[in-house]
Amino acid sequence: MANQQKVNSKKAKSAVERLAALETQMDNISKNVASLLNDFNKTTSEKIGILADEIDKQGAAIKTLRSRISAVMEVTDTQDQVGKKIIEANIEELKAKIEVLTNTGALVLDNDSQISDKSFIVGRELDQEGNETNPRLQFPLATLSEELQLSLVGKSVGDLVEFEDENAPNFEITEIYTIQEITQNFAEEDSQESGAEEEAQDVDLEDKS
Repeated sequence: MANQQKVNSKKAKSAVERLAALETQMDNISKNVASLLNDFNKTTSEKIGILADEIDKQGAAIKTLRSRISAVMEVTDTQDQVGKKIIEANIEELKAKIEVLTNTGALVLDNDSQISDKSFIVGRELDQEGNETNPRLQFPLATLSEELQLSLVGKSVGDLVEFEDENAPNFEITEIYTIQEITQNFAEEDSQESGAEEEAQDVDLEDKS
């Protein structure tokens, strides 16, 4: 009977010890889990912080890039404006030359005529899609090659001349002037002026005599 009580006592003690051991293990597991969670949260926070810093850096880089793009666009706009002003100035200069030639009688505007060997032509270049590539060209027909002359002779204002070369721009005729024979007139005027001077000199000599 006494032996049975000792056995029961050992079993009870063993059960208590096991329970205590289990509780200890549970505590250790809880502590480990808590530590792991703490480390995880800490690591996550650090990663979030690093990510936030990287985002800030990327944001700063994007801001800098946008500033550079804006600067380039401003420069491009300025260059475009300068280019347009240069083109406008060239056009005005070409128009002024025509005005001088018409005022002196060397050219006569004749937009109702067709291009001939005595024509002075004004036009513009267009690409294959009809976009303007050169706003103004002007030249006497006689300065062109024979092939180009043949492609223009007989054309009128508003005609679009397409050349055989596919890469060459098309040419739209906007004005036609007729070149006047003014050399002979100038020679006659010079002759008349010289004759008048000689007559004046004769009169002066007669007066002196």
